[in-house]
Amino acid sequence: MHDNVAVSLTRGLSPYVRHLALQRCVLGTSPRRLLLHDASGDGARRLGVEMGEYYQYVGSMHVYENFFDEMRDYVKEGIQKISEMPAMPAGDPFALIDRLLAIENRLRSGEALDAAAEVDVPYWADFVRLLQVFWAREWAGKDYAQRLRELRAELFSPSYRPYVDGRLNLQARSPTQ
Repeated sequence: MHDNVAVSLTRGLSPYVRHLALQRCVLGTSPRRLLLHDASGDGARRLGVEMGEYYQYVGSMHVYENFFDEMRDYVKEGIQKISEMPAMPAGDPFALIDRLLAIENRLRSGEALDAAAEVDVPYWADFVRLLQVFWAREWAGKDYAQRLRELRAELFSPSYRPYVDGRLNLQARSPTQ
């Protein structure tokens, strides 16, 4: 037995690994480097296990000028879907923080609300709708999937539809879970 508990536990648990689940947080990177490297699949193949869930969070995607031609070629392959996120409206977004926090607090408590009535700018109304999508899992009960479809239909920007679609298969939870 090793003095290092992590080594001991790893040796003891390794025969039971069935799949690899990863979470990766990237503060800023070039999409070229991010998209062309399959860290999760490589790791699973090396371990000889199935790939499990993989979550990746990226704070900033950017392309350096010396890679423009490579990125254009990558996009021309036609495999990747190209979509532009909606532009943030002019003005000081920090002026809305207290209002958005208050709205989220109401959603956490299970209050039903109309995003467009709460915030009259479509960009920010979509932000509220995304909060509604997140909290619907707690409060919509058996009507969860229907509520997500309603919120999806209300979205001003189609850019957020994949997020809603990705939550459709989640099980509704009661607020006490």
